[in-house]
Amino acid sequence: MYIPRVSTSATPARTARPSILAMLGLVVGIAVGGGITWLGGQAIANEIELRLSGVTTVATVTASRVMRSSRSGDSLEVRYAFSVPGGATVYHHEDETGRGNLWASLEDEAIYGAAVSGGHVDVLYLPRAPSVNRPLYPGAAGWGGDQLAGLGLGLCLLVPCLLLFLALGWQLARYATGR
Repeated sequence: MYIPRVSTSATPARTARPSILAMLGLVVGIAVGGGITWLGGQAIANEIELRLSGVTTVATVTASRVMRSSRSGDSLEVRYAFSVPGGATVYHHEDETGRGNLWASLEDEAIYGAAVSGGHVDVLYLPRAPSVNRPLYPGAAGWGGDQLAGLGLGLCLLVPCLLLFLALGWQLARYATGR
């Protein structure tokens, strides 16, 4: 008669293997969230540097428009171009992704009217990187809006994906070692 041996030591249950697709999805989430976080942080860093060491110059208004919206009100916008003293390169309003010749919002009607009628607008730029620039006017440095939204959105995507990735990696390590 055969009597099976029974072990008295508790054997840990083997955990389910994490999905490779889930890991890849989290890697994409980390990359996208990290990128958006970096762009939002870079926009805030640029604004701080503009406030601390920006130089003012006069730019030529190349186009103007009024974007009408019943929800958010009218947006008074201009495109402009300028060169730094002693330089031949022409700079335009850009964002942190490198897109250039963008529309810049002028929230004040008097400043917008003067820019359109006079053909000039005051611009604040960084001497080390003139492509980092914005119009100089009251309210131009909208802290909130895009900069903080980008930073917040990026962190909302990055942090959970990173934590889940680490948890799944830990679970995969446990599965591989059989613990």
